[in-house]
Amino acid sequence: MAEPGDINRDGKIDNQDLELLRAMVRNTPLFENLSDEEKVLLDVNRDGEVNYDDVIRLIEMIKSKVDQDHSEQGETLRRSISSLRNKLRSAP
Repeated sequence: MAEPGDINRDGKIDNQDLELLRAMVRNTPLFENLSDEEKVLLDVNRDGEVNYDDVIRLIEMIKSKVDQDHSEQGETLRRSISSLRNKLRSAP
């Protein structure tokens, strides 16, 4: 079984997972059609709910991995993650 956060079950936790989680949080009918196992993968912070707190936790998980990447791609991802985190914090 994949770990929470590996939403697309490819063995990595990355931006693809983040985009899938964001789509699920925004689209309740899509979320309601998921299996229990799929819902567990979306509950990244393991609090029994799937919401923007999970999106923020997944951002933190990805950022932690990216912070170890000192390449140009790592820097680009850090800026993207920071921008997304700021947008989520300011969302109503």
